[in-house]
Amino acid sequence: MILDIFNKSVMWALAGLTTIFLAYSLPGASGDPLQPVPDSVPVAQMTTIPAPPTTTIPPGKSACWQYLSLAMANGFVVEQTPTIMKIMKRESNCTSGAYNPNDPMTGSYGIYQINGFWCTPSKSWPVGWLQAKRILQTCDDLFDPLVSTKAAYQIWLNSGFQPWNIPRVSSAP
Repeated sequence: MILDIFNKSVMWALAGLTTIFLAYSLPGASGDPLQPVPDSVPVAQMTTIPAPPTTTIPPGKSACWQYLSLAMANGFVVEQTPTIMKIMKRESNCTSGAYNPNDPMTGSYGIYQINGFWCTPSKSWPVGWLQAKRILQTCDDLFDPLVSTKAAYQIWLNSGFQPWNIPRVSSAP
């Protein structure tokens, strides 16, 4: 909770500083942050900032990190990073198109290998559990990393990490 408040405070501070910087640095800006900023900047006044040097990331690693940031942006918290990485690597090797037809209930789908149980209509959930949550329309939607991440988060809210065979962690000392 404290980390979340700190992160939000830092983000708001950066947004404010960026606004002030832009108000004072754009050509034609009055220097007053409350004055409108021009809609366009003449091409002759633009500068190119060199890109930072890149690091070679082995195949599979970049996708994992990309999907991890997607998880953080869609509800999971930093403390869950090791568990989320473990699930994505173990279940699909961070491959969004992963499909295991051998799992019961129509197989498992996507980066989190979400079982068809969650998206298949049943007696308890006539349209499917994830459909009832308005996360997807069919199980195949789980091949989309964003849909899969939102689905994984809702499943985690409902059942913890147990659907991925990771035991609940006790908060007791």
